[in-house]
Amino acid sequence: MELQWLVLVAIILSTILWTEIRLSGKAQSRRLQRAYRESFSLESNPHNQIIMTLLNTLFEKNPREEQHSERVAELCVLIGKSLGLNREQLEELKLTGLLHDIGKIVVDEAILNKATNLDEREWKHIQRHPVVGYRLLNFVPGMSSVAAAILAHHERWDGTGYPRGLKGEEIPVNARIVAVADAYDAMVSFRPYRNSLTHEEAVEELQQRSGTQFDPRIIQAFVTDVAKEKALDGVSRQRVYYAFQEPVYAHLVVE
Repeated sequence: MELQWLVLVAIILSTILWTEIRLSGKAQSRRLQRAYRESFSLESNPHNQIIMTLLNTLFEKNPREEQHSERVAELCVLIGKSLGLNREQLEELKLTGLLHDIGKIVVDEAILNKATNLDEREWKHIQRHPVVGYRLLNFVPGMSSVAAAILAHHERWDGTGYPRGLKGEEIPVNARIVAVADAYDAMVSFRPYRNSLTHEEAVEELQQRSGTQFDPRIIQAFVTDVAKEKALDGVSRQRVYYAFQEPVYAHLVVE
């Protein structure tokens, strides 16, 4: 098992070097850099370039992941504010939302871009991404709590999630927040194999899964404050969500 991870790390580091060479002389995504700077102080993490390179590698591989990650980060902050988190907590939460799918850097593009439901083998491959993300970020000093939340963002409140089957408050709170934001964005985003849900339908789906898939307190915060803000945004906001295609998950709600 350790040998497998050593090989994985070698591949990732090689990918980083190759990406840095290829991006030399080019402007990296200004939007990505802005989102990263706003979510975490560059000065507080001297290894930020590693994270930036990993993000650029994933987002160049699949631009939809950049759009998805930014929207999830935005939703996470809205939920965090509703829960009364302080500025420092919100910064870490936003960074967690931005990085939550970084482990997909090792997922085959054919799987990420598949226009039909994933088969069992492909689904198992996708399910590796929280562990990969955790392992990658654990190499970066000062990122342990972010890494722990990313590892757990597909755990479920009732203990039937993955990769460790954590239950209830065993799951880091930031992971529980990301889970709700991730699921909402997945539902209101277009899929080639199904229609996107409306804002109201997605909220109803989240409420139905409160206490099973999701933390009831976070669902309440979402419905009370975030959902109202999204509803006020109305059609213009939903058009933005519908414009992006993210054919990744086989299930309606991210699991």
